[in-house]
Amino acid sequence: MTAIFPLRNATMAYDWGSMSAIPEFLGLPDSPTPVAEVWLGAHPKASSEIQLEGAWVPLHEAVQQNPRLWLGQETAEAFENRLPFLFKILAAAKPLSIQAHPNLDQARAGFEREELEGPDRWAEKRNYRDRNHKPEIIYALTPFTALCGFRRGGDIRSLLHRFGIAELWPDAIAASSSEEGLRTFFNDLLSLEKGRLQSTLETALQADAESPELRWMRRMNREFPGDRGVLAPLFLNLSTLEPGQAMLTGPGILHAYLDGLGIELMASSDNVLRGGCTSKHVDAAELMKVVRFEPHAPHLVSTTSPEPGVEIFRTPVREFELSRLTIAPTRPFNSRTLQPTPCAQILLCSEGKGELFAPSEAPTVPFSRGDSFIIPAALDGFQIRGEGVFFRATPGTDR
Repeated sequence: MTAIFPLRNATMAYDWGSMSAIPEFLGLPDSPTPVAEVWLGAHPKASSEIQLEGAWVPLHEAVQQNPRLWLGQETAEAFENRLPFLFKILAAAKPLSIQAHPNLDQARAGFEREELEGPDRWAEKRNYRDRNHKPEIIYALTPFTALCGFRRGGDIRSLLHRFGIAELWPDAIAASSSEEGLRTFFNDLLSLEKGRLQSTLETALQADAESPELRWMRRMNREFPGDRGVLAPLFLNLSTLEPGQAMLTGPGILHAYLDGLGIELMASSDNVLRGGCTSKHVDAAELMKVVRFEPHAPHLVSTTSPEPGVEIFRTPVREFELSRLTIAPTRPFNSRTLQPTPCAQILLCSEGKGELFAPSEAPTVPFSRGDSFIIPAALDGFQIRGEGVFFRATPGTDR
């Protein structure tokens, strides 16, 4: 069994999603409800499915039954028989929660603790749903706006002063080290009692300081009135990725996606610690343990192009690597040969049509816009014939 397998993927209907962005990307009609994410991978919360012997089977079960066929021996051993990455299409029509993800040691310790103490793994108040960390890269398909990483202390102080709420960053904080100052500031913000929080928000939102920060604060306040996360544009970096740019967010970096359509690739995890602008569970004490209290500018990922039509977004993360493949139209036909990889790879077609072909297998597999496939590690190379654009997820090269 070394064929090319089309995927049937899970859709997440979170309320911050868009009714049109993902359906349009996939070439489908608009949805009557928000579509926030499509998951391509083998995370047990929402595993993709493949067809085996005429039946649709969750991908994570297929991988568990024969990890070396899917993952290859090296990857199976390195990642405990798990597909190491999770691929997503993400559409933010409303701001997502202010959040951070644990590092690997924190995730393992937190998961083991909650397995013993509860709640249930999929309960609303659960912080750690698996043992893994969650570094992630987002590739912008449209202009994509995000908050990512603390601003420098002096810049935060300046913005708070400009918006009339400088008391949140008093002299005692300014005099401390960067880490201590950011920790104290953020802890104080999470601890603000309701009356003072409301007066602080009213002052900031009425400021005569028209700016991107104010526009986003007002929009976030419309979605989450009175939420302390509304102040995040004053202490987190606000930036917009242009289509084709990609940003890496590592463990402990406080961030929030605000608006746009993107391709997201991450270590296979669903561990999220939230701090505001959400109706979901917020555990401020656990978030404080996870966040890295240091200034952090958004990390735009540079690309390499080892050959025409191949664009690779390399990062130091061992679980994943994102590539963009362009199959250019020629006459009478165009093809690209892809060599075997030491792990399964997932392909997502964003435009075009043609067929996938494995020389040792039959029949060919047609593709068109919105289709996705998993290629087992055991497959001895394959070709893409036709024209189009693919996003490809594989493990990182530096493992």
